[in-house]
Amino acid sequence: MEIIDQIMKARDTGATELRLYVNNTHEIPEELYSLSNLKNLILVSWYTGLEEVPLIIFKMTNLTSLNLSGSSNSFKSIPDSISQLVNLTNLTLNCDGLKDMSPNIGKLDKLQNLTISSRYLAKLIPEMGNLDNLQSLDLNCDNIASFPPEIIRLKKLKSLSIQYQNRVSIPDEVYELENLEELKIKASKLTLIPHEIEKLKNLKSLYIESQALSSMPDNLGRLPKLMSLSIVAQTLTLFSEVFDQLPKLKELDLNLAQLDIISDTTGKFDKLTSLKIKLTEQKSLPAEIFQFNNLENLEIEGEQIEFIPSEIGKLEKLKTILIDCKNITKLPPELAFISNLENLQLQCPKIEYPPEEFLLFRNLKQIKFHY
Repeated sequence: MEIIDQIMKARDTGATELRLYVNNTHEIPEELYSLSNLKNLILVSWYTGLEEVPLIIFKMTNLTSLNLSGSSNSFKSIPDSISQLVNLTNLTLNCDGLKDMSPNIGKLDKLQNLTISSRYLAKLIPEMGNLDNLQSLDLNCDNIASFPPEIIRLKKLKSLSIQYQNRVSIPDEVYELENLEELKIKASKLTLIPHEIEKLKNLKSLYIESQALSSMPDNLGRLPKLMSLSIVAQTLTLFSEVFDQLPKLKELDLNLAQLDIISDTTGKFDKLTSLKIKLTEQKSLPAEIFQFNNLENLEIEGEQIEFIPSEIGKLEKLKTILIDCKNITKLPPELAFISNLENLQLQCPKIEYPPEEFLLFRNLKQIKFHY
């Protein structure tokens, strides 16, 4: 469908959302401006893309959400005209080729959610510190070397996601964002999490992914509101110092090569209801995980894991179990002791049939086998 046809259809139906695919042979018709009901515009420009954002976009002052997505040939800069979109609450700049952003982005007083993804952007504008209502910031920018100091003025920021390949540390300014509730870091060269993380007293969710992380800080217990922890780090093995200090966790997601829990977990972690564990090099599961008596969701994945211990039958509150282990040949009959189990999913190609004990399940509503 031609662009003008899409616009006319959106006008006739009173559409509030529109997605347009454009390239450098396209001109954006002036009729786009006539879409008075439009609130959400998604402009996609790949391959032979538009180097500049069409100026007509900035006349659409009713927009509350703008998504610009493009290849390395598209949307290389964001012009000063961006400040005309005074009602924007969501701005997504998913532009590989983006190199420059206008400081006028800092004038978007209503902006709550900002996403920036670029392979070439080298710095963030200081004016981002003026976004008083910003609540979520998602950055996927490999070449950003540092954060502007002004970023710490984002007092309403609750969610921060940073993804980059070339940094070995987290910008210091992150630890000054005292109202953060969710922090997600993906950095392949990150080697450590500094002790300054304890400044984030309102943090509820922490996600760390790194190919170089070898240890965790010993002060995570000073994050009184932390309820969800996710770690993806093939170089991290000893986890006891982390377990000992996180009795308030509700969700724990671990993707490691090996896991060695050497502390006694009996009676601890009574709030932990969800455990996802993936081990790429370990043949057995740590016995301590079967002491988490209040688990309701358990997911186990591991190419080398050869058996599920019978102690799993002690987790009487489990409602959902997912097991993805290609070397397991049978399941423990003690699974039948879990009377609350409702959902069982197995991705274990060497298991020929479920044990007869499965017939004893009283509340099981769903069984899925994937071979």
